[in-house]
Amino acid sequence: MLIGMGFFKAAASSALCARVSLLRANGSILGFGVGVLLNALGIWRSLATGWDLLDFALVSQQLHYWGNLFVALGWTALVMLPVSTRLATSFAGRRGTYGLTELPAAVQ
Repeated sequence: MLIGMGFFKAAASSALCARVSLLRANGSILGFGVGVLLNALGIWRSLATGWDLLDFALVSQQLHYWGNLFVALGWTALVMLPVSTRLATSFAGRRGTYGLTELPAAVQ
């Protein structure tokens, strides 16, 4: 959640939204690519060693940890991608300016 908040703040304070969206697109591709590769390598190593407890604890678990971290970064970049594109600004314009007190009246 903190990583996503940092990405959001970087996009909100950035004047170069096209560069930020390119960075997020590349970040999601890189995050998913490296993360899935590390997770697959960890699973392959666990299967190859017959789920040896010592090998799993020392090697495979580390591969899963770093793989999951990269996949989380990929998801964060992918979810935050619309923030820096025109899709997010057009959605915000269509949504209207409903406050918390006006929302129940708008729903009724």
